[in-house]
Amino acid sequence: MNNFLKCLLKAEVKVKHICISTNKHPFDFSLHPLEYQSSINIDNHYIDTDVTHTRGFFGLFQSGSYNINRFHCKNLQKRIGHELEQHEYDCVILESLFTTTYIDSIRSKSNSTIFIRTHNIEHKITSDLAKNASGAKRVYLSKLSKDLKVY
Repeated sequence: MNNFLKCLLKAEVKVKHICISTNKHPFDFSLHPLEYQSSINIDNHYIDTDVTHTRGFFGLFQSGSYNINRFHCKNLQKRIGHELEQHEYDCVILESLFTTTYIDSIRSKSNSTIFIRTHNIEHKITSDLAKNASGAKRVYLSKLSKDLKVY
């Protein structure tokens, strides 16, 4: 993400960076280079994406992909909608497959072009984890992989 933000700054475009922090990937503003801190408007939003036995179990019965659904937050959806109502953007860049859960909200509030930067083939990663697991964990991870692939 840092290299991408550097490119945007070099192009002298106005950037609003709404980022998601999680327990696995916490947000630390002080780790952003000083040039970003003064040039990019950063808005951090925490989402608890931790997988628990209860959430994982109920995720089996949800429609769509549990892995994607973990990143959907109504408060963040409202924040994004409010931002798009207040400002017009040429484009919205989603940084991973997991942020695509907000596409419908973005489209309902903006005519901006939406780009998705994906770094991994997420269903393949989960599939590989399933192959190395056994028993119920293998079955569970296989289902998650299949759901991600369909998504």
